[in-house]
Amino acid sequence: MCCNISYLREVLEALSYPQVEKVAIEWTTPVRPIVLRPVASCEAAYLIMPMTSQGQKPPPSH
Repeated sequence: MCCNISYLREVLEALSYPQVEKVAIEWTTPVRPIVLRPVASCEAAYLIMPMTSQGQKPPPSH
């Protein structure tokens, strides 16, 4: 799984301490979005869409 690291950095900066102490990072498969959310709050969730490189093929969907 790949993602644009600058998007990840922007989300983490937006959730920076002292507002948020911990951030949960969730993903299930290489072709599903990465979900970032504050651990102590459910006010927002941030999605980062994965990228595929030329050599990568997404797994077949069922």
